[in-house]
Amino acid sequence: MTLLYEVKDLSFNYQLEGVQFQALKKVNLKVSSGDVMTFAGPSGSGKSTLLNLMGLMEETANDTIFYHGKCMGRLDDAEKNTIRRFDIGFIFQSFHLFPVLTTYENIEFFLIRQGVEEIKRRELVHESMEVLGITDLQHKRPLSSQVVSANEWQLPEHWPNVLKL
Repeated sequence: MTLLYEVKDLSFNYQLEGVQFQALKKVNLKVSSGDVMTFAGPSGSGKSTLLNLMGLMEETANDTIFYHGKCMGRLDDAEKNTIRRFDIGFIFQSFHLFPVLTTYENIEFFLIRQGVEEIKRRELVHESMEVLGITDLQHKRPLSSQVVSANEWQLPEHWPNVLKL
């Protein structure tokens, strides 16, 4: 399997209201393609901080996180944006989809933004929905009489990473 991430001795501190907090201390981790991982711990133990750093949602100033062998701390903004746009997907506890669009349209929206041609878009949307097991939800929207549950609505938001598998 291909090594996607390598985290080496990652420590991370942040300041809140003038008080210094150590969110992570010497974390070491390897993630290969196909791996499924769970981060568990009490509130404030660093789970979200680690994922935010690995997902380029928060900056790290040192050479501790590598993605496909590249040091994430040394990537320029264009490289970071490309990785964020095409490679890394997040499913947030509170999701941000368009409630007036169907599941199909919510997935398609991001492909339209990327300039994907209509025929290829249809193919990718159907492929994504099949992989996620949500083809039966394609015509549902949260504001209709056919309400989609919160867990079901979180799935389409994650499509970029699913298509990369």
